[in-house]
Amino acid sequence: MSATQRLRAPLMGVLGVIMLVLGFAAPATATPYTHHRPTTSVSNSHPAAGSTITFCGAGFRPGETVTITVGHTGYPSVTASSSGAFCTSVALSSHLSGKVKLTATSTTTHRSSKTKIYIQKQHGNNGNGNGHGNNGHGNNGSGHGDIARLLGFSGVTGGSNSIARVLQRA
Repeated sequence: MSATQRLRAPLMGVLGVIMLVLGFAAPATATPYTHHRPTTSVSNSHPAAGSTITFCGAGFRPGETVTITVGHTGYPSVTASSSGAFCTSVALSSHLSGKVKLTATSTTTHRSSKTKIYIQKQHGNNGNGNGHGNNGHGNNGSGHGDIARLLGFSGVTGGSNSIARVLQRA
């Protein structure tokens, strides 16, 4: 028996196994991993009461509706982008203070993310027309003497009416 004939049978067997494996092999398809938790962030973690912050999220399904809550108060919903992200402006109530949670919740999968912020109390400092603040007690609207002095109008002490008179003269 020649060497070619002795090698033909094992070679045919190996070739048959390779073809069998390749015939049953499924094409490789990659599916992105989508089971991660959404994340959220804010533009300012210590905002003042009554201010506006930017609230952003990522890791949501593309195009899904995301509800926004601040504490227990609902805000208008947003739609996640094609990458599953969003950013929206949130106007904080002037009555909020202390630790508050901002929450973004998917209306489809109900997955959510929370971000804690600390809202600083709003302190009034209206001024009394002479450049002295009064911490929000009385004389509302009459503290414009400082503004007039900053604009270069000296001797203005009578609040907003004096500013109007000085600006009319200018």
